[in-house]
Amino acid sequence: MLSVGVVSYSACVIFFLALAVMLATRWRGRFGGFYLLAAVITSAVWAVTMMLFALNPTIMPFGVVAVIDTLRALVWLTLIWRLIEGPGHAQVKSAVPATLRKMFFGTWIGVLGINLVVYLYGLVSGDQDLRLVMFIATGFALALATLVMVEQLYRNSAADVRWTIKFFCLAVGGMFAYDIYLFASGFLFLRLDTELWDARGAVNVLAIPLLAMSISRSGRLARNQFVSSRVVFYSSALLGVGLYLVLMAAGGYAVRIYGGTWGAFAQILFLSGALFLLAAVLFSGQARARVNVFLTKHFLDYRYDYREEWLKLTRALTATDGEQPLSQLSIEAVADLIDSPGGALWYLEDSHFRLERVWNLNVSPQAAEPANSPFIQFLQEREWIVDLSELKRDPLHYGNLQLPDWLAAMEDAWLVVPLKQSDRLLGFMVLARARAMRELTFEDHDLLKTVGRQIAGHLALNQSVQLLAETRQFQAYNRLTAFIMHDLKNLIAQQSLVVKNAARHKDKPEFIDDVIATVDNSVQRMNRLLEQLRRGESQRGATTSRLDTICQDVVAQNSRRSPKPELVVEQSGLRVVASAETLTMVLGHLVRNAQEATPSDGSVTLIVGREADHAIITIRDTGAGMSPEFVRERLFRPFDTTKGTKGMGIGVYQARDFMRSMGGQLDVSSVQGEGTTFSARLPLDVAPDIDRSATPELAQEEDH
Repeated sequence: MLSVGVVSYSACVIFFLALAVMLATRWRGRFGGFYLLAAVITSAVWAVTMMLFALNPTIMPFGVVAVIDTLRALVWLTLIWRLIEGPGHAQVKSAVPATLRKMFFGTWIGVLGINLVVYLYGLVSGDQDLRLVMFIATGFALALATLVMVEQLYRNSAADVRWTIKFFCLAVGGMFAYDIYLFASGFLFLRLDTELWDARGAVNVLAIPLLAMSISRSGRLARNQFVSSRVVFYSSALLGVGLYLVLMAAGGYAVRIYGGTWGAFAQILFLSGALFLLAAVLFSGQARARVNVFLTKHFLDYRYDYREEWLKLTRALTATDGEQPLSQLSIEAVADLIDSPGGALWYLEDSHFRLERVWNLNVSPQAAEPANSPFIQFLQEREWIVDLSELKRDPLHYGNLQLPDWLAAMEDAWLVVPLKQSDRLLGFMVLARARAMRELTFEDHDLLKTVGRQIAGHLALNQSVQLLAETRQFQAYNRLTAFIMHDLKNLIAQQSLVVKNAARHKDKPEFIDDVIATVDNSVQRMNRLLEQLRRGESQRGATTSRLDTICQDVVAQNSRRSPKPELVVEQSGLRVVASAETLTMVLGHLVRNAQEATPSDGSVTLIVGREADHAIITIRDTGAGMSPEFVRERLFRPFDTTKGTKGMGIGVYQARDFMRSMGGQLDVSSVQGEGTTFSARLPLDVAPDIDRSATPELAQEEDH
């Protein structure tokens, strides 16, 4: 029966050799390079030596064991030193204390010198006790030095690479921390504990996965190295079977020891059952398939370059001149992935999935599927790629899924790809049979699922953009309607005022003349409004207009209201490029708002001035004023009014919009209880024709 030491060190040999193969092939050029490979190979040789010593001490003398054990520790110590300050290793800072440098070289020279002296003395005198004591002392000193170096390696590492070397430090530190415990126990009892010695190989086995994890983190796998999937499968299977047999042998050994009089019988029964179980697993096609998928996913390169596939799909969905709809591009992009010649796309509309687009596939235009059908529920809940050929061969795999009649009647249909966004199924795609049929792998399914979600996101975004465009069209239409209604409201108010005053002033010739002028003005404004609607112009005819003339008209039109507005022209002759009629209407609205907010004993003032190359039109009142919150949140919001049914809430919004269209701006300042000031800034057209008599400063300069 194999001893614990033989099993322990045998497992250590297997794992170190496997790690060495990975370092020499797929992990070639990782951090540590040749030194790490040398340390792993030396450890494998050390494990073979220890296994032979545990099997039969006469095969492997203790002197050779001591030399190999010392060499192993020295190689690991050299590797760590190389990582700390070796040239070309940018992973670690080169900030090594001088005392540590002296310690490293002193350890090397001291250990080699002492071991040489002790070995020669043992050959001459045959003193085995001295050799054992020196071996324990050397092992303890090397383990302690290695731990110190591991601590220095981690301490002197840059913060961004500690993630890489963390498990390396844990693995090496764990191996040599156990050695410290082993040799410290040897110091106390002047002998090495057999159980601790035998378990040493198993402890090293536990550290190997940490080493592998740290090495894998140090960079990407070399792409120029290729390992056949068949080789990986059979090698992994052989390794798994070997480990299984070792564990079963250990279990049978335990059953024999603790089974009493039935121990031998129980051991035979246990091992026979283990062999039957192993045979059942090896001959199971499902088990082999699962193992193959697991190994392919985690140990081999993927069939697809997902970065390239993602970029190709993105280009296919976005590189369009508008001639082909997104649904057509989506079908072609997915079909190209699996070499399919055609397909069709169904999209959710109301409570049915209706046919959206067909490309090179024979399908009925009336093919539709209710959103609550079992087929749709299957796609919604499982998000599986339905292979119709596989469904016919193995219905149980799909839970006896019943296909819709229209889909079952499609002879060329091959795959059904769900288009799911978040937890909602937006549609699905049916693809035609590939030009060269093949079995789909898990990679094909994963790629199609990912592509389906990407396309669903694009389709949902495209639908949102279309809805937004329609909403903006309705918004523009409603806005135009609101502006027309606002103009008509002002015209109606003007006509209503005439009718209201007709009873008292109809016998006065001046009133009749005023009525005729008012009606004529209203007719002209309505004709211009109709002409603008017919032409679809965004602005009424813009011409060079004098501001003082426009403001005089505004004051004249609103003089019948109280308080009567006053005009102050600080600088005359200012000209702007704007529609005189529109500007008169906008300023008139602001003046009327000021009159409505001001008591009859207050004042409303219209001021025309200049600031640099801009004309400034100020409308100031002493009315009720507005709060800062109202100015900030409601004043310029369209269709928000405080006048109830008498107003539409677009006058101030229209005024600001007009000023901005002319390249100017409209500002407002207001204090509750004191009044409001609107300031309109418009760019000047040309140098104004200044009336110097209206400007005292200029008149004085002219006199000089």
